[in-house]
Order: sequence, then structure tokens, then C-alpha cells
Amino acid sequence: MAGYLSFGVASVDELLGGGLIAGESYLFETEPGTEELAFVASYLDAGWHHQELCVIITSDVPNQELIKRLSAFIDVRQKLDAGSFMIVDLYTEAKYDYESKGPIYLTQNPRDFNTVRRLSYELASKTPETLQTGKFTGIRYVTYSLSSMIKTYKFEPMYRWLEAGLDLARQGNMITLTLLEPKMFDETTVAAFEHLHDGIIALSMEKLSDRFQRYLRIKRSPISGFSTRTVPYDVVNNKPHLQKQPD
Repeated sequence: MAGYLSFGVASVDELLGGGLIAGESYLFETEPGTEELAFVASYLDAGWHHQELCVIITSDVPNQELIKRLSAFIDVRQKLDAGSFMIVDLYTEAKYDYESKGPIYLTQNPRDFNTVRRLSYELASKTPETLQTGKFTGIRYVTYSLSSMIKTYKFEPMYRWLEAGLDLARQGNMITLTLLEPKMFDETTVAAFEHLHDGIIALSMEKLSDRFQRYLRIKRSPISGFSTRTVPYDVVNNKPHLQKQPD
């Protein structure tokens, strides 16, 4: 479909109603044990196939640990060196130096909301500038994860930050994916953050006889033709199973 971008996994694209839409935001709800980074790796890999810049804001782990975990699925360091991947490290309060090859660490002091807001606004306002070079066709933006941010900065300031950040991302025509673990919060908190996003993707674990199976469903999508049925989502040989794209 014109204007839609493939997620990279055929069953996910079908559930979404054709793919992802630039300028829209998706909340990715996960459960413990679902290995959500394999799903994120598929999301990033599809972005690189479409010559998009991929950006992760991490508040769960420092950037080197995130690189290590993602490297089980994709060649992260090669993408960092090529300039097609950026990590904004809020875990150690780092910001990206747009004139160099990597992040510059600012401080190891405890985090505060003003730091998160400043770094997030810098990212949202500067990344669209990279599209003017013609090197990238779009931007994929991941927040990893909202759960840690809510615990650290509490509900109200995080809601305001996310609302403003998503608005800037939409204006910059980015595709955004924000991770949240719903079981950590009450229904009111989860519903509030669901309200901010255009689409909601849920990844869960269900027991089948003597084993567990990952299942994926789309709770909401900005595309009218999306499906709410549940489909299996597996990691094959520790690699995301990617749909082969035409050249």
C-alpha cells in the first residue's frame, strides 16, 4: 500500500492493516519473558531496509549494554559506524554529538525530569534535519522503555513529556515505538498512555501444553483495515524472522 512502510514480518504487517505510517506513534505492550528486543530488532531491521535512520532512547540500560543485547539479533555496531543508528542514553544521561561518531557522556549524577525533557526535545527537534541530506528516507524512533521512565519520574511529568515528545515526532514525520510493561501499573495509568498513541501492539506469553508460545495482536491501529486476531510470534535461531523484501 502506498504510504505504508513494512514492519518486516509478514504477519505483523497484515495485522497492522498493511504496515506502519510515518508520523504515527505505536505503544508496544509487553509481558516478562517475551524477549521484546527481538521484536524491536525486526522493527529496526525493516527501517534500515527502507534507508531510514533508526534512533533508540534508552532509560532501561546504558548504551553499551543495549548494544550487547541487540547484537544477538542485528549488527548494531556496523549500523552505528555507518551513521544509520543512534542511541540516546538517558540511563547515564548521555546526549548524541551530531558532529561525531558517538554519544558524549555528560554526568553520572542521578537523573531528573528536566534532563530527560531537554535531551528528548533536542533529539526530536534535530533528527528531522538529517532527512535534508537525502541520505535517509525517514526516521524510526524507539523509547526503551516507558516503564522505567514512569517509575523514575512518576506519572504526571512523564505523561506531559511523552505527549510533547510524540507531538514533535509526528511533526517530524517519524515512526515511533514506545515500550511499556502494563502489568507494572494500574489500568488507569496504562489507559492514559494508550490514549496518547495511534496504535497499540501487544506481545504476550501463553502456555501451550508443556511449553510457552509468544503471541502478538494489534489492539489498535491508525489503519482501518487492521486485524485484532492473535498470531504466534517466534524468534527463529535467535534471529527475527524477516520477510524478504523486493529490491
